[in-house]
Amino acid sequence: MNNTTRTKPWQLLRSIAAILAAILLALQGNLVFSTPLSDWKLAQFLVGYDDLGFVRRGLIATLYGFPNDTPVTREVVLVAAWPTVALVFVLALAISRLPDPRLALGLLVSPALFQQMGYDLGRFDQINLLISLVILLSSRSMAVLFLPLTVLIHEASLLVHIPLVLAIHLQRHGLDRAIVLCFGLLALTTVAVFGFAARPELTVLQAQFPNATEPSLAVHFNTMSDNIAYVVAWVAKLMPVDYAGFLAALCYLAALLTIYLRMGHPLIALAALTPLGLAFIGIDWGRWISLSATNLIIAILLGKKKDAQQKHSSHRISPVLFLVLLGFALIGPFGVTRVFPMLR
Repeated sequence: MNNTTRTKPWQLLRSIAAILAAILLALQGNLVFSTPLSDWKLAQFLVGYDDLGFVRRGLIATLYGFPNDTPVTREVVLVAAWPTVALVFVLALAISRLPDPRLALGLLVSPALFQQMGYDLGRFDQINLLISLVILLSSRSMAVLFLPLTVLIHEASLLVHIPLVLAIHLQRHGLDRAIVLCFGLLALTTVAVFGFAARPELTVLQAQFPNATEPSLAVHFNTMSDNIAYVVAWVAKLMPVDYAGFLAALCYLAALLTIYLRMGHPLIALAALTPLGLAFIGIDWGRWISLSATNLIIAILLGKKKDAQQKHSSHRISPVLFLVLLGFALIGPFGVTRVFPMLR
């Protein structure tokens, strides 16, 4: 029996084990730390183009077509969960194929991946991450033309997913026709979302969507100045323990950054960290840090060297980094506004 024959069953077992572990971590994040689907996220599955015209984040609700008075039901939860299920399989499979078992285990239990996906089930970030992965895994450069759809799903994609996808595309294909067309479409969708989207009165929204909470409806239509003012007021109420959590989370990002820079380009690392810029216009600081960590993990999984020997060695991590990754896994997930809710 040759080495290839022996490797295949072992790789299959690793893949199955990784997928099962990812499922358990996602369930833990959802059932232990959260609820199947929070009332806050219900609004995003209801506010669409049918009744209000063109609005921000309205594409998914329009495609699903739930009635305006829909409460949080099993059907809504299942619809919200399918991107998480898809991401669990795709990412767990990719992690299981890493050559270094320490790196694979460290990423598998990351507080930014499966724990966070379960904890934050139903967030549109996960749909946009799935679209981004489909683009990055495609062998066709024209796949990048699907990227502007993520802006219609959630405008935060402009800083969360789009910079990383564009940076990796430019590294692979250069400034080709697909990326030029993509820039044009991104400009059009961005102008449409921020310049022409409807902003109905909150009282009208509450009458149309009686089961959605007032803040979850208002956030679809806040201006940039509204968001900045809200962040300033929120920061003033933070306690020292909150800042300690943020600093600890930034240390985790530094560990991932150290791993990636051994195998990848600094500009791609910079593109992975752009979600941190949302801290100035949104209070979901745990979420922004988690999304930056997820981007770095995606970059690590896609990282390549010129030859196989370099690639194999660049994916190996030191015992110290391994212990850092495992340590943060014990206090995950990252959370949404408050970092590391398990510690509170």
